[in-house]
Amino acid sequence: MDATVLPMPLRLALADGLHGDITPPPVEGPVLAVGRLVPEKGFDVLIRAAAKASVPVVLVGDGGQEPILRALADEVGA
Repeated sequence: MDATVLPMPLRLALADGLHGDITPPPVEGPVLAVGRLVPEKGFDVLIRAAAKASVPVVLVGDGGQEPILRALADEVGA
């Protein structure tokens, strides 16, 4: 099997000296996420974060987690 190792694109040591507000700008419109609705994709994390930030989310896909993700979205008001 051929494999390629990609280096870390960000040198974390450079971030240690950063100070100040690093709040991202407000999001306008929904966040679109496309993929299989399976635990490995972490859509549950996206739903919780979006609800906390009051950002609408549109998920496109299917999979075994669909009913779980729908219930979570209802629960957190996403």
